[in-house]
Amino acid sequence: MSKVMDDVIEARVEAEESVISIAFIGPHLIEAMSALVSYRDFFDRTLANIWSVCLDLRVSNVDSDARMLLLELKKRGLLDQIGGMSALAKIINRQPTVAHYEYYCREVARYAELRRLEDAAGSLLTSSSDPKADPQKLLNMFTAKTEGVGNSKDAGFRHFKDVVAQVIDTKIEQAESNEDPRVGFMSGFPSLDSLIGGFAPSKLYLLGARTGVGKTALAANFCMAAVAQGKFAWFSSLEMKNAEVTERIMSSCLKMNHRRWMGRLSPQEMEAVKEFRDTVAASSRLWMTDVKESYQSIRAKCRLRKSCEGLDFLILDNLQLVRPFDYRSPKHERTKQLTEALKDLAKEMNIAVLVLCQLSVDSENSKGRSGVMEEPDNSSWADSKRIVDDADVAMLLHRSSRESTDAKLIISKQRNGPLGAVSLNWAGHFQTFSDANVDQLG
Repeated sequence: MSKVMDDVIEARVEAEESVISIAFIGPHLIEAMSALVSYRDFFDRTLANIWSVCLDLRVSNVDSDARMLLLELKKRGLLDQIGGMSALAKIINRQPTVAHYEYYCREVARYAELRRLEDAAGSLLTSSSDPKADPQKLLNMFTAKTEGVGNSKDAGFRHFKDVVAQVIDTKIEQAESNEDPRVGFMSGFPSLDSLIGGFAPSKLYLLGARTGVGKTALAANFCMAAVAQGKFAWFSSLEMKNAEVTERIMSSCLKMNHRRWMGRLSPQEMEAVKEFRDTVAASSRLWMTDVKESYQSIRAKCRLRKSCEGLDFLILDNLQLVRPFDYRSPKHERTKQLTEALKDLAKEMNIAVLVLCQLSVDSENSKGRSGVMEEPDNSSWADSKRIVDDADVAMLLHRSSRESTDAKLIISKQRNGPLGAVSLNWAGHFQTFSDANVDQLG
């Protein structure tokens, strides 16, 4: 048995070191290799960190060569961690056949999947020793830990009969639970829900607006509506700090003037804030980040959240700040590549993805004869008009001026539904929108 384990370890080490060696020998292949293996697939954490450096340089549009990689490893202290220049040279001198990079990448990924199975089986064995263990919960835990294992080898093929069985099982579950099969969750705006049917899993939603119109506030309104319905959400803010977004959310939920956060709160306001912390925030299923993201990091974090408690809704603020795949590509191609990838992400993770977008500079300056800002349309999207092609629903938020309290949410594209517009009311001091039709009835 010991000989077998030694052979497995030796084969794993060879695969991981070969990937790193190829990164130094043929850095132009790093981008292609990144689609096959992530740094989380490495068993050796130092090699994982070295691979992460390779990806960072490629994402940052650095034309990395062996010298550039070496300088970055020294800068981050990784050269010392691996044992110095002689240890790194030993890895590079493996000299694997560069043309076989796919094989080595898939081997690293395969060993990672085997480790996941081993870990899941170990957890299952430990948990099942509890006489009060719930078999269904144990099965759910095992399924979550092994999600996606094996799929990388089948190119995504599914037999038709298996898909039919999956569809029927889903319908049976919906019938037994009285679940509405049409939607994932409501937006919090009845007029909008009547048009788009709420936010559905596996769909990509675009929300575009000019600067200062309130797209972040509207996205936060959508987010809190999802959380109130028991959904798990991730608000990824690439533009503002978590604290800034949180202040907007709390202003909206507590109906507290947003400007009050700039000064000292009154005793009454402090009590309301503490109560929010102890009730709404304590039970919230909302996660937040405010770091610069690439698509690869967004996908990895989605997988992480999905495998933990779950994930139903990703809000990305905003598209123009996501690190592109290749800075050398024209700007319109970079943006299009990102929306294509985010659409694939929604389908892969079975979540609703809402992406906020800045409209073009020309759209910012477009005013009619009366000086009122003109309504945007599908020609107003910045960087690439083709990003709308990937969206299931494209929405444009409009206010005639920053002082206006009347707002309109224009559905400029819907793949399986009608177009139209929803009237909203904007309360800037509370950083919140409300459904104008509901307000009139109230």
